[in-house]
Amino acid sequence: MRHSFHSARILPYMRKPLISMVSATAMLFFYPMFAFTAPTNGLVVKGSANISQSGTATTIDQASTRAVIDWRGFNINSNELVRFNQPGASSVALNRVTGGDPTSILGQLSANGRVFITNPNGILFGAGAKIDVAGLVATTLSIDSDDFMSGRNLFTQELGKANSWVVNQGEIHIADNGFCFLVAPGVSNQGRIEAQLGKVVMASGKDLTLDFNGDGLMTYTVSGKVLESVIGPDGKPMSAGVENSGAISAKGGEVVLVGNAGGNVFSSVVNNSGVIEATALDVDGGTVILSGGDEGITQNSGTIDVSGKGAGQAGGVVEVLGEKVGLFDGTRIDASGEAGGGTVLVGGDYQGKNAGVLNASRAYVGIDAQINADAISYGDGGKVILWSNDGTQFYGNISARGGQLGGNGGFAEVSGKAYLDYEGFTDLRATHGTTGTLLLDPSEVTISTAANSNISGATPFTPSAASSNLNTVTLTSALGMSDVLVQTSGGGDGVITVAAGSPVSWSSPFGLTLGSWHDIIVNDAITNTGIGQIYLGAGHNVSLNASLSTAGNILLTADGGGSITQTSGTLTASKVTLSSSQGIGTFGAPVYIDTQTLDATITGAGYDMYIDATSALKNVTVNVKYDTGLANPANMSMTIAGGATFGYSAGTLITTGLTNVSLTENAVGIVIGTSSVGGTLSAKAAGKISQAPAATLSVTGASTFDAGAGNDIDLSNAGNNFGGAVTISSGKDVTLTDTDLMSLNTVSITGLLKADAGVASTLTLNNTINAGSVDLTGPSGIIINTSIMTTSGTQTYNDDVILGVGTTLTTTDSVVLFGSKVDSEATEGNGLTISAGSGAITLTGAVGSGVNQGLGALVLNSTNTTTLGGAVTSASVLTNAGGTTAINGGSVTTSGTQTYNDDVTLGVGTTLTTTNSAVLFGSKVDSEATEGNGLTISAGSGAITLTGAVGSGVTQGLGALVLNSTNTTTLGGAVTAASVLTNAGGTTAINGGSVTTSGTQTYNDDVTLGVGTTLTTT
Repeated sequence: MRHSFHSARILPYMRKPLISMVSATAMLFFYPMFAFTAPTNGLVVKGSANISQSGTATTIDQASTRAVIDWRGFNINSNELVRFNQPGASSVALNRVTGGDPTSILGQLSANGRVFITNPNGILFGAGAKIDVAGLVATTLSIDSDDFMSGRNLFTQELGKANSWVVNQGEIHIADNGFCFLVAPGVSNQGRIEAQLGKVVMASGKDLTLDFNGDGLMTYTVSGKVLESVIGPDGKPMSAGVENSGAISAKGGEVVLVGNAGGNVFSSVVNNSGVIEATALDVDGGTVILSGGDEGITQNSGTIDVSGKGAGQAGGVVEVLGEKVGLFDGTRIDASGEAGGGTVLVGGDYQGKNAGVLNASRAYVGIDAQINADAISYGDGGKVILWSNDGTQFYGNISARGGQLGGNGGFAEVSGKAYLDYEGFTDLRATHGTTGTLLLDPSEVTISTAANSNISGATPFTPSAASSNLNTVTLTSALGMSDVLVQTSGGGDGVITVAAGSPVSWSSPFGLTLGSWHDIIVNDAITNTGIGQIYLGAGHNVSLNASLSTAGNILLTADGGGSITQTSGTLTASKVTLSSSQGIGTFGAPVYIDTQTLDATITGAGYDMYIDATSALKNVTVNVKYDTGLANPANMSMTIAGGATFGYSAGTLITTGLTNVSLTENAVGIVIGTSSVGGTLSAKAAGKISQAPAATLSVTGASTFDAGAGNDIDLSNAGNNFGGAVTISSGKDVTLTDTDLMSLNTVSITGLLKADAGVASTLTLNNTINAGSVDLTGPSGIIINTSIMTTSGTQTYNDDVILGVGTTLTTTDSVVLFGSKVDSEATEGNGLTISAGSGAITLTGAVGSGVNQGLGALVLNSTNTTTLGGAVTSASVLTNAGGTTAINGGSVTTSGTQTYNDDVTLGVGTTLTTTNSAVLFGSKVDSEATEGNGLTISAGSGAITLTGAVGSGVTQGLGALVLNSTNTTTLGGAVTAASVLTNAGGTTAINGGSVTTSGTQTYNDDVTLGVGTTLTTT
């Protein structure tokens, strides 16, 4: 069900009940007209009902869903019973008293439906009264019968009628999911009210609207300020608009005590000194609201219980609201829950920012007041807020612990927007989770050894003229129970000062945060020997005149044109993070660090950074960042002693326009986050150089990286862009990725060089490269302008290669693999020399196939297999002895000689062509096994020499052997082929003893025979 209040909501201030209602006997004395007889002169004016009386019993049999009965008097003596028999639980009987006397109910009233009683003269439920109905409205406000019958439940104070009261001293029992409304200018409960899963509302006001929605929900509005005092049944002015000194129980439901009064009509508008219970029934605890409106006091010295102690139950909600709110000694608020703490709002919600919750001007919590929002077994601690706009005094106890078996600590705020006096106890610990946070939020505060002060403790709601002071003992005690956030609220010039002679020292895993809208000034040391962090965040300057030390992290931020300065002391922590919109440190007075990790950020333009470190530093990570659009810092200086790792945090490192960035590290390495350098970048480290996950690096100019011989360089994140050439001075394994046009200068490393120029981009090698191995990718081409590529391991070229002048590739007994074609730069006829030792050489694609891109000399040296997988066009070809050359690409065309000093195997249809130059086979020539691949050699006037056997291997006989030369063709070994054909004009020397073919042998030129020549055909 929802509720709404016409005016904003408020809270209390006295320590004891301000209303002490007299007994029914005393009331009788003051009101002698009380006859204590059964209801008299009942007249059914609307609807259908029958009234019958028998002895001491009065029965109303109601036939219609709604009925209006006017009574001269509606009283029930202690021995009397009034019974309403109604069509259903939602049926309503409106009983209006038209006589001039108050209603006195001392006996029994029962109904299976809802009963409304209106009497502008007052309503008393005496000590012996027993009420058992589905719903009850007892009010001194009046309602029109036609409005009522049409469902418009609009109650208002009659003109000319004095303010009156509704008092309960008896027992009121409401059926499950029902309601009980006691509404009058003055309302008091001294008895007991029960409404399981229902709603109990005690309201001081002059207007009431009830809305029973068709969906079963119910809303209500109480409005109209009480501007004159209320004379109670004892003839004295009532001291509270709404008072509970008895017991109210609405398990799983809602209890609301709401007042709306002006000026000083009451000592307190709402006062609870009794017990209010809205504990969990099925799921979570219910809701209790004490709201005194925007004038006057709301006070509590009693018990409010919205706990959920059953399995899976969480605590409920308590709101204590008003212009001035007080939780006085004896207050017990329980919003704990087995599976999670509930919510307690006193004086407002978080930082007073919830427009739907009235902010108090003053708030007070006494030394014996206790608020509990613990999670008992599992779940997180709850939320406790104590807020006021002007001044808050807190001397009590708050607990919002995490569950004993799992869960985090809760959140507590104790704030006075202008002034705060905090001298209480707050426990937000968690046995198996994260500790919660305590927020203290005055306008400005000094942390010192002086007593806590900003409001006089002698008189509640009375501020002194002094600014807030937080005692160091109080603060360190709080830091033993939770993280503590002290911040100045509302903007302006609020300053946080740690006074000289007032060190703050604690030992816990809980952290201290100071947050100021203006300056933070630290004049004495802040020290935590535990791992809790120290965070100072200022809207302007952070001024350090003493040391900060913790085993955890230190974070300092200065925004809004502020800077971070330090005149003495050291920052000692596992990690120090500095962020300033202007400078960090001043000329000649750097910020001194003694830390494992430093993040330093300047967010404004034209400011310098001065950071020095103690000599004891080891394994430090330094992250330096300048935001987008900044100019080159004029005199940036950074000295890290004892060994450090430089790195760059997410965001921009240096903007475009900065000419040079130079980093030097002598311990464990460099980690680079998302960074942009407008000029050149140089990074030298004694450890690994790498990137943060998902970070990108953009460098407009040249880059140089040096990680030492034993350390890797990994700059392989997607999105990197090296605009200038990259030089690797030293390193082990190196991985580079670029999105556009990568260029490598000198590379000298001991491990793998893996470079990827990105989609549709070229990779250019501009100088000598020495590496353990290389794996190169350039989707638009790999341009080798270097004269020497030397590796101890494999060389892999995954894309097309374009050769510059005089390229030499050398490995130590390792594979050289070209995954695609190899061409010279256009018209240059650049040669290629590969020396692989015992490693294989593979040219997968065509060689020199591009227009005007034929190679110069092609020299292939391997004692393993050399594979020509595509057509070859070059000035010449030379292979060394000791290996095998597999010619699988169909053709080799040269303008000069072709010399194959090793064994040769032929793929399908091999054709070797020279321009009047020699073709020399220094060893045997075979077909690939079983394939019978042929060989055609056209040498023009060049000689053809086949020194070794041809087709000698088992199943490796050649197909057609065609030898065209006007010079000498020499067959130095036995020949096995499908056929032999020589052209006219030259000489064929058959010196190998035999030529065996399955087909013809045709020698069109002169033939000379060696010893014992045998020609055989099939």
